[in-house]
Amino acid sequence: MGINRQRLADQVLAGQAIIADGPIFPGSWAYFDGIEHIGYDASVALETIKKAGYTIPAEGGAVREKDG
Repeated sequence: MGINRQRLADQVLAGQAIIADGPIFPGSWAYFDGIEHIGYDASVALETIKKAGYTIPAEGGAVREKDG
């Protein structure tokens, strides 16, 4: 939820990527169409991190801490 995979594919890989939700690519005979798709949602990702007990430094930054 915390990584915008479509943006990465579009901007970093110039659209030359397939967004995979599992280990088997769409179009394969073994691909399961009912696999859960987890889309990008930064606010839900941040809430999930907080609920797991991680703290975010007051001065900002990307470092998260849990139990010291």
